[in-house]
Amino acid sequence: MKRLVPLFAGCLVASAAHAVSPKYWIHDTSEEFAKGESKGVSVLAEGALRLAPALETLAEIEEPYAWDVVVDPKSGAVFVGTGDEGRVERIAGKKASLYFQCAALEVFSVAVDAKGRVYAGAAPEGFVYRIDGEGKGRVLADLAESYPWDLEMGPDGKLYAAVGSPGAVYKIDVESGSAIMNVVPVRPMKRNGWAIAQVGRVFVEYRWWKRTMALS
Repeated sequence: MKRLVPLFAGCLVASAAHAVSPKYWIHDTSEEFAKGESKGVSVLAEGALRLAPALETLAEIEEPYAWDVVVDPKSGAVFVGTGDEGRVERIAGKKASLYFQCAALEVFSVAVDAKGRVYAGAAPEGFVYRIDGEGKGRVLADLAESYPWDLEMGPDGKLYAAVGSPGAVYKIDVESGSAIMNVVPVRPMKRNGWAIAQVGRVFVEYRWWKRTMALS
């Protein structure tokens, strides 16, 4: 036992000589998190982390831009508004195919009604198309504004279009194509976010005003 004591003491001295102080750092902004690779989490604008849903590749499309995506709840098909050739792609069975070709460069917005009809907002012409089947579409409404940024079906069966520039919201009859302007902000602006409540009220959030407006 006496022979082991000096060796044991030497081990303690060597361990102490190689000990290091712990280091730590804090990342708490979205800019800092953006420098890394996120796996299984979403980075919120305020810098917080949240568990993210699993990602699955549905299909690959040839177009360089996929501007908007909508799912037909009845068939489960996915419709994608793309650019720069004004195409609406349909994804089913993990296979993408051309559903409709618009006479425009960009399809910024898509929507589906209860009958399975697809609507596409095309720019820079400001056309809203109604597509009744593969390759079967027509201009439903010709809006004064150039950019239909978003389309949503309301519980009243009307199609709502958030457009710019200048910014406005239209309520469109899906049969006649008649479009009624709901609101015109005092200056040009792009719609930042909006939602339609079940009672039919439309809420629009404007980026520069930093406020939400109830339109109906």
